[in-house]
Amino acid sequence: MRTAATNLAAFALGSLLAVAGSWVIGDAAPAPSASSQEEQAHAIPPWVRPDCPEEVADGSRLDDLTHQLEEKRQQLSAAWAREENYTGKALEWPQDVEPRFEEEAVATFLEASTARTGGTILGIDCGEYPCVATIAWKDSKDAGAGMDDLSKTYPGGHGGTGTKGRAYVQSRAFGPDVESTPDELQRLGFRVRESMELFPIPADWKREE
Repeated sequence: MRTAATNLAAFALGSLLAVAGSWVIGDAAPAPSASSQEEQAHAIPPWVRPDCPEEVADGSRLDDLTHQLEEKRQQLSAAWAREENYTGKALEWPQDVEPRFEEEAVATFLEASTARTGGTILGIDCGEYPCVATIAWKDSKDAGAGMDDLSKTYPGGHGGTGTKGRAYVQSRAFGPDVESTPDELQRLGFRVRESMELFPIPADWKREE
C-alpha cells in the first residue's frame, strides 16, 4: 500500500517523462538531404520535432529536462525507502511451515471458533507469511471468550484489539509462538494495523449517528 508521498513522487516523475517525451521524441526519419556543407551544418536533427522549441533543438532544454528527471527519480527512490521503513519488508512463506499455520487450517479454526463464541470473520489475509485475520464480536463477553479461544489455540500471535461501531474487534497474526526479530515485528505490526483498518464491520453493527 503506497503512501501519499510515494504517489506524489511517482506522479511527478511520470509527468516529467511525458513532457520530455512530447518535446524531443518524434517519429524516426532519415537524415535530411543537404546539397552543401552549410545546409548540413544548420539541418535540424531527425529526432527533433519540427514544432519543437529552439532551446530543445540546441540541446539546452533537453539537458535541463534530463537533470529534472534524475532529481525526480531520486525523490521517488527516497519515498520508497521511507515507506519500507514504515511498513517493513514482506515476509516470505517458509518451506517447512507447520500445516496449522496454513490458510486452510486458519480459516477452518476461525469458522469453528466464531461459531462457538458468536463472532464474525471480517477478513483473512494470507498473501504473505503469516496469515493475519480480523474477527469481530457484538457482545463484550463473547469477545472475551473468543479472544481466549484464539490465544489458547494460537498462543503468542502478534495482535491488536479495538472497537468499531458497536463491535469489539481483534486483528492477529497466526504464526508460531517464537521470538520475532525487530524486522519481523515491524512488518507484523503494520499488517495488524492495516487489517484492523481495511476490513469493514457488518453494516448493521455500525453506530447510528
